[in-house]
Parts: sequence; structure tokens; C-alpha cells
Amino acid sequence: MSAIALATLAAVASGLSLPDYKKVIQPADYPVWALLKTETTAAVVEFYIDLEGRVYGCKLLGNVGSRKLAGELCRITTKRKVGPARLADGTATHGYIKDLVRMWTAGGPSDVARAKLASDLEFTVKSEALSGEKLEGGLIVAVGTDGAVLAASTTRAASPA
Repeated sequence: MSAIALATLAAVASGLSLPDYKKVIQPADYPVWALLKTETTAAVVEFYIDLEGRVYGCKLLGNVGSRKLAGELCRITTKRKVGPARLADGTATHGYIKDLVRMWTAGGPSDVARAKLASDLEFTVKSEALSGEKLEGGLIVAVGTDGAVLAASTTRAASPA
């Protein structure tokens, strides 16, 4: 048996591919005041993305490091446009993503550098092929307007260094 930890639960309102949200925070977004004070943060953030790929909602769930800098993340992200979530046939749909966003400079506090997103979900898979191996990744869930799960897909995280 193998334990699988899903570090990011990404529920897409009716889709099977996630928005390309990784570009939502860029190095140029680091506020000058935070650079001058060498403030850093690692924050757990929820993003809500519309059919056109605009981040229309953002919620800070918690952080390590500067609370003020973490608060800036939502102000920055709600100005961005990323690719929308997509159904298996390519149709754009609304998306939801929960992830850890880090704004950190070299020499910053080690607790910010070491911060990790806690698993939303853990389950055990009975498989000889995965015997004893721990896998980390994401879960994409397609949910209908009635709340029923229509489909699900997984993503495998990069192997930790």
C-alpha cells in the first residue's frame, strides 16, 4: 500500500484543466517598501478565476512571515489575467485554486523558505507498483451545477530535491 498526499486540492467548477496561474505573481511585483525592509512571506491563498482567465477573487488563508506583505498578494493578483480552467473539450470554465505563494529574498527568514502547503487530502492506494512510495500531487475535480462530481483527474508534483 502507498500513501498519497495531495498538497493542492484544486476544484474546478466544471473543468479538467487548471488555469495557468503560476504567472500571477512576478518578481517585479515585489513591493519596494518590502524590499527596503527585507520583508518576506509564504502565504496560503485561494484564487478564483473567471471564464476569460481574470482573477476575480482572492482570499488569504494564512501566512508565515510578514502579514502586511501577504496582504499585498490579493491586491496584486486581482489585477492579473491568466488562462482560464478548461473542460476536456477545451471549453473555458470558472476555476478555483488553493496554493502556497512565496515572496522571499535571498537571506530572508528560513521559516518562509521552508514553508510548505499542508495536504488537503490523504488516501491510501492498494497497488503493488507503488508499494511504500509516497507520491505528492494535485487533484482536479469537475463539479456540475448540482454539486455532483462529473470527473476527476490527478497531477503529480515534481520530485522534491
